[in-house]
Amino acid sequence: MSTSDVRREQPHSAESPSVSIVGCGWVGLAAGRVLAQQGYTVCGSTTRPSQRSVLADAGIEPFVTTFGPDPEPAVPDLFDSDVLICTLPPGRSNADEAPYLDQVAVLMAQAQAHGIERVIYTSSTGVYPPTKVPVTEEAIDPRAPHGAAAPRRSTAEAVRSAEQIIVTAYPERAVILRLGGLFGPDRHPGRFIAGRTDVKRPEGPVNIVHQQDVVGAIQAVVEQEDVQGVFNVVAPKHPTRRAFYEAAARDYGGDPPTFAGDSNTEGKRVVSTKLMDTLGYVFTYPDPTAAFRQEA
Repeated sequence: MSTSDVRREQPHSAESPSVSIVGCGWVGLAAGRVLAQQGYTVCGSTTRPSQRSVLADAGIEPFVTTFGPDPEPAVPDLFDSDVLICTLPPGRSNADEAPYLDQVAVLMAQAQAHGIERVIYTSSTGVYPPTKVPVTEEAIDPRAPHGAAAPRRSTAEAVRSAEQIIVTAYPERAVILRLGGLFGPDRHPGRFIAGRTDVKRPEGPVNIVHQQDVVGAIQAVVEQEDVQGVFNVVAPKHPTRRAFYEAAARDYGGDPPTFAGDSNTEGKRVVSTKLMDTLGYVFTYPDPTAAFRQEA
């Protein structure tokens, strides 16, 4: 099942909010395509000229620019929208934290200068530190993110700081979507796990979400214009690492992974109850292993 299967019965009217997506990569392009199909006016940025036609084919008005941190070349029309969706991820090394945060600060300044009304930021559940209890959104306050224990990865510190920049700029009109591990079309987890040996914590839970549910959550936030705050976006069911990785490898057609002799069932379990209760969102893949059976 593809993201193009996400549909509304009626297209939006010309009065629907216009949307700009900064970072039309794996998530941003998929979200833009669906929003355009629903009748929204969508524009988006890419750093690669070769992607211009890809965005246009998806119904997205393309802007080719690089944020470093200022957009080069300048693209003021990119910010001529009601809603800004930021899907830019931080770099993989701690050395990238400062320029990434400079980029986010510039984006917020551009958004405010051009009268953008709402900002949606695709964050990560990596901002949460290791814990033995179910994790809700209240575990990390984006207004004071560094009051909690440090996360496992250094890039998550940058994401925490980016959340703070965004909610400071838009204290009542920002939505933070903390995404679990991503999988879906062109990002099959079996590719990375097949044949691996001595995989640790096989009985621990996974916090993962299909691309289609990420797009669905973004669409739900855009549609519900009064929504604000932080939402976890993670499949409600948390299979063990063993169950998920074995299913992924089998679906991919690779060798099954082998696991360490560790019976520890502890691990972070991020819950998405708020997303379902507040937005009424219904996951397409509440059990992430079901995606393999449907897409096989």
